[in-house]
Formats: sequence, structure tokens, C-alpha cells
Amino acid sequence: MDVAFRPTEVGRHQLSVTYDGEPIEGSPFQFYVDEPQPGRVTAYGPGLSHGFVNTNCDFTVVTKDAGSGGKNTTIHSAA
Repeated sequence: MDVAFRPTEVGRHQLSVTYDGEPIEGSPFQFYVDEPQPGRVTAYGPGLSHGFVNTNCDFTVVTKDAGSGGKNTTIHSAA
């Protein structure tokens, strides 16, 4: 099973996810969607919207317009 959610509006969102009629751990999920702006780091790809346990979740991080200086990346799983 996989789930994808692609918000189309800027602002605060709440997403409730259930499995077999029961909320999954952490649901509802609250997050803010912002407009991409020049000079910021962005990410895209299927691994950001869905994935499976113990499998790769591929995505791309774009730092082209992030400005000068070092770039550090930290990834936290929702597990």
C-alpha cells in the first residue's frame, strides 16, 4: 500500500491517516506548505510523499540557489 498527498494551497494543513479504520501512529499530521522562493533549498521526489518500511525512499534536494557557504543535510524519519 502507498499513500500520496500533494497539497495545492499554501498554508497550514492537517492530514489524518487511518489503516483498517484505526488512526496510524502520529495521525493527524500537521504541517505548513509554503511557496518555493528563489535562494532557498527545495526537495522533490516520490520518497517525500510516500514510501515503504525497509525500502529506499528516493528524493532530490536542490541547493543550486541556496547561496554561499557550506551545506549540511539532516534527514529524520517519521518512525
